[in-house]
Amino acid sequence: MLNFRGAVKIGLAGLCLMSSGMPAGADTIKAVRDRGKLLCPVAVGGFYGFSEVDDKGLWKGIDVDLCKAIATAILGPGDNVTFSPVSWAQRIPSLQSGALDILTSQTHTMKRDTQLGVQFSLPYFHAATQLLVAKDLGATGGKDLDGATICVTSGTSTGVLVSNYLRGIGVEYTSLAFEATSQAKEAFLAGRCDVFGGFGPVLATLRVRDAGDSEEFVILPDLVAGEPTSVVVRQNDKPILDVANYVISALLEAEALGITQANVEQMRASPGENPRIKVLLGVTPFIGENLKLDDGWAYNVIRDVGNYGEIYDRSLGENSPYKMDRNLNRLWTNGGMLYPIPLL
Repeated sequence: MLNFRGAVKIGLAGLCLMSSGMPAGADTIKAVRDRGKLLCPVAVGGFYGFSEVDDKGLWKGIDVDLCKAIATAILGPGDNVTFSPVSWAQRIPSLQSGALDILTSQTHTMKRDTQLGVQFSLPYFHAATQLLVAKDLGATGGKDLDGATICVTSGTSTGVLVSNYLRGIGVEYTSLAFEATSQAKEAFLAGRCDVFGGFGPVLATLRVRDAGDSEEFVILPDLVAGEPTSVVVRQNDKPILDVANYVISALLEAEALGITQANVEQMRASPGENPRIKVLLGVTPFIGENLKLDDGWAYNVIRDVGNYGEIYDRSLGENSPYKMDRNLNRLWTNGGMLYPIPLL
């Protein structure tokens, strides 16, 4: 057993949002068109690579670009998204109340899917829940953490997944839950807990952005649980779910076809004989009618945010501070798990 530092358990109040009374199954697309804005969440305190504030005070990241893409598909090009910082615990209640139109960065679990009145899109990101420790702790795996204090974020699946995993391997521990991921990270870095249990990319970006010297911290090899990340909508709201699914598919299809933010205009003007390009970019009418959108919606999306690979690279990959390998988030043709729904 290791000699661990002690910690004091604290509780944090949830963020309350006003309800607009939108029931499950309401027509979200109509509401978005009527107000001229899509209402999207961003993480309280930031979620590096997914929703964070840049040096100009603007939100950026994979989730931010995905919200922009969905808004562009529905409303056309322009500043069509209102971003609201919402705690993880309040995300689904805020969606149900109508304070938000969709959720991003929501991992798919059976309880959420069957008990909370929501529906999930196809995954747009794959990663595992993992465990971060200081190198000088000497732990090489989860079995070395008996007696540890572990920081997690409340309102997420992480706490349950970590608990189930450690109990399953016979490890006793103390848990500290925080409302915001940023608070859990600060507590871990301040030595209030020995382990930070979280989404793999959160741990990887913490070492780059928060830890000063990333070599001081180690992500243990234990894969606590795999978590597919999806867009979430209210139950029985099929039109907005369809738009989310096919926006994700369009971003992946564009990457597969080599269509980028830089060349999309040229590709639309001279698509050649490839029917996939013609359909995706609206040269051959099809994808608009099926979603009750303009046939140029995917062209507008790619012109505004690029393809999936471009979004990943600037948010988490080679063009970001984090330099994270795509791993499972490559296209299926490149050994990953992401693939578009055929636009047939």
